[in-house]
Amino acid sequence: MNTESSPGNVPVTVLLFGKARELAGAREVVVSIPKKISYSSLKELIFKSIGGLESIFSSCMLALNQAYLNSDDEQIDLDSTSELAVIPPLSGG
Repeated sequence: MNTESSPGNVPVTVLLFGKARELAGAREVVVSIPKKISYSSLKELIFKSIGGLESIFSSCMLALNQAYLNSDDEQIDLDSTSELAVIPPLSGG
């Protein structure tokens, strides 16, 4: 997917943690995302834009500006200062 900015989109930094970081081979990626988007569309866009994450799609959560997002119908407002994070499941021992 093209991550270049287009009208109505903003460049947003996406931080990757744990397994997401390992699979993508990067700590962060900048993705062009519509300024207004639903949670479910946002998650799909991020996982399509950042290669290698498909295997953990259903088990990850997203956070916006250090606050978890959790509703598929939630409308998200983004700007160029927004910071998204892909949070994979935590494991411990």
